[in-house]
Parts: sequence; C-alpha cells; structure tokens
Amino acid sequence: MKKTYKIPYYLAATGTALFMITSAVADTHWTGNAGGNDWNNAGNWDTGVPGVNNYNVFIDPQSNNSYAIIGVGETANVGAWSGTWGVAPGGSSPVYPTLFGPEWGQTLDIYGSLNVGWYMAPVGNTSTINMYAGGSYTAEGIGLGDNWWFNGGQGVTMNQYGGTVNIGYLFWGGNLNLYGGTFTINENLGVNDAVGVVGGDTVNLVTDANRMIDLAGGALIINGNATAMVTGWESRNIIEGNGVVGNISIDTTSDPGFTVIKAVPEPMSVAFLGLSSLALLLRRRLVS
Repeated sequence: MKKTYKIPYYLAATGTALFMITSAVADTHWTGNAGGNDWNNAGNWDTGVPGVNNYNVFIDPQSNNSYAIIGVGETANVGAWSGTWGVAPGGSSPVYPTLFGPEWGQTLDIYGSLNVGWYMAPVGNTSTINMYAGGSYTAEGIGLGDNWWFNGGQGVTMNQYGGTVNIGYLFWGGNLNLYGGTFTINENLGVNDAVGVVGGDTVNLVTDANRMIDLAGGALIINGNATAMVTGWESRNIIEGNGVVGNISIDTTSDPGFTVIKAVPEPMSVAFLGLSSLALLLRRRLVS
C-alpha cells in the first residue's frame, strides 16, 4: 500500500499547526480527584475518561501527587490509530490524537493496554513511564523526551519490565530501560536520534547527554537493517547492555526484515539463546 503520510517530514514542518488544529477539540486533563489513580475512573479526569474521540489528553503534575495507572486487563484509548504505520487516522481528513504526558515529574504506569491514535509525548527529565508484564502500547509513535511542540523538552525515562510496544516511529530524546518484553519500531529505521547542534536536529534541541538505551532483558526490534545506525549509537555511547556501553548483540537474521538488539548474555544464559530465538519468531507483531 502506498503511504500517504510520513511522520518525520510532518513534524519538521508543521508541528505547531497541528497542535492548533487539534486544540479545537475539547482537551482532557488528568486531575486525580477521585483518588485511587485509576485511569478508567471518570472522576480522575476533568471531562471524563478519554476515548477514541479524544484528540488532546494531558497528564500534568498535580498538587495531590496522583498519577495515572492503567490496571491489569484494562484498556485506555486516546483517539483511534489508523491501523497502518505511516498513515494518520481519519482518512481524507486526518486527525492526530496525542497523549501529552506524563509531564513535568508525573508518572504513568501501564499494566493493561494503552492505544493512542498518534503519539505519546512525555516531557521533563523527571517524568517516568513504567510498563509491566502483560502491558502493551500501540500507536503511531512516541516522542520519548523529544518533543517537536516544546523545544528543549528532553529527558523522560521509560522503564519496560515486560509487555509489548508496537509503534511506527521513535523520536528519541530520553532514556529507555528495557528489562523485558519487546519494543518494536515498525517503520524502516524509524528512529529520530539527531543531535541539537548546527547540522543536526535544530528543531528538537536534544543532546546525547539526555539520551540512553539500556538493554537488560527483552529486545529492541527495528524494521530494516539497523546495523549501521546501532553501531553509530555505540560510537556515541548512547546504547548499553546491562549498564555497559556497547555490550549488545545485533541480529539481522532471526526475525527476517527486522534487526533485533539485545544485551550480550551472561555466560550462564548462552544455553537459552535457542529458546529465545524460537520465542521471537512466535511473537505476534502488528503490521500494516
């Protein structure tokens, strides 16, 4: 299928215009007023629980220190994803549902399923996303501390202890700690990791000092042959395995068409590599 929408060019050219368009739709803000931190409790939102018709959803810091939790077996929606990587939802009149947050020190815990029509855009180097075994995140992408709508909004930490992430693009300006599960980027080499200096990413103003991927379990999976890109990350000291820069393996054969990046296993773990490869082939991956 011919793709009619490519996110990197869109963000570089018209991110501000997008925000103005989607702001015409009623915004929804986390309040935490009901207590219990349950995402699906209407009392925790100023206009009720977000759904497939919401375009701008915000998780801001609150005076009561509440934070959103998507519980085991629960589903949370922010708009509706188009179902095809690289294509905005809405057909001939595309829309861009966005989860702005967690922001400025807030936390989002994902035990269930989070589906976002376009992007999750957390900001602030004390903001944290935690995903646990059984959790999932599906969207066009994530701006992990790399936000086109707020220059310098770098940082953010995502801890993935299990579960699955399926996205088209990663705008990478924060920290990804992968302890388990799979983090899959389904567009060919769909990672923006540019540096905010002359000749680099002058829009998003991210530096490598605010960027790291630490693989301590699970797998980072990227569409296409990402060998050159990942070795470039090694030379920039922004990817590590079990806390050691460059202590990773790059596999372009076990999952045809994709590159699988893992931490170099401890000696006692080598015997389990065969089982691990088999499990990888059996996983279900969302494709266009």
